[in-house]
Amino acid sequence: MRKSLICALLAGALVLLWTGCASQPDTSEKVSETKQEAMPAEAEETAEATEPEMEKVVEEVQLVTKRTTYYSDGVLASYRVYSYADEGTEKREEILYNSDDEAEERIVYTYEDGNLTESRHYNGNNELRRIHQFSYNDEGLLSEDLLLNAKEEQQTRQAYEYNSAGHKRKWLVYNSNDTLMSYSLYEYQDGLNTRIENYSAGNDLLDYFVIEYTPAGKPEKRVWYNSSDQREQSRVYEYENKALVNETILRANGSVKRKIVYVNNSFGNPVEVVYMDAGGDIQEQVTYDYITRSKVSYKVVE
Repeated sequence: MRKSLICALLAGALVLLWTGCASQPDTSEKVSETKQEAMPAEAEETAEATEPEMEKVVEEVQLVTKRTTYYSDGVLASYRVYSYADEGTEKREEILYNSDDEAEERIVYTYEDGNLTESRHYNGNNELRRIHQFSYNDEGLLSEDLLLNAKEEQQTRQAYEYNSAGHKRKWLVYNSNDTLMSYSLYEYQDGLNTRIENYSAGNDLLDYFVIEYTPAGKPEKRVWYNSSDQREQSRVYEYENKALVNETILRANGSVKRKIVYVNNSFGNPVEVVYMDAGGDIQEQVTYDYITRSKVSYKVVE
């Protein structure tokens, strides 16, 4: 009985993480226009080898500056304001305000060499509540997310492992004593994540997700199964002009549980997201404001 209860609690926590992430649109950065400019690398000529020629890539991306949430009747619930570095895309600060314009949370972000290395979370009284510290591997991929309390004591630690293609293959979650609580395994086909399996620390399968894609490589359907291979829930995604416009959450029996409608701008980013119940009644509305920035990167000329 105890083992079953622990597995159920772990499964619930992981499902909340996944369903929460899936219900939110990707509003951080989407490319609308790309300009490429050839730029030779500054290489020293040696008898042994020459550094490859590099190509400068400039992408026009949109960054969220404000996320506003409204109740079902259209009354303001809260809003978040995001600020960035004067140039580029590095986020500097995020503040959550209530409907009375009172700050309830503030997050300060720190970067090193273009990578987010720390976020500090403060309450409305500007008291430090928690800290996230991020580490990266030699390829620049996130390898660890360490959650600390205000006393800088470990609360949880998340570790990430990748395959040779740079795709995440394993996600491990540890508690405050650095004891493994659960882990997830990721499978890919043609570079697309098609299956996610969640396990307890004792290697018991908790649940899993199967993801299907459109010919263009966008998620089309994601089905959640329990450890007995029984369907728990599924999500179906619809697109127009490569942008997500409808998301439908279905119960195990196939009936509609919830609907999400996205209204997008010319960049394909959502400016309004409407959450509705099965009958089409609005439960929540979210709007987004953006700024457009240039993002510079380099790639090897083939």
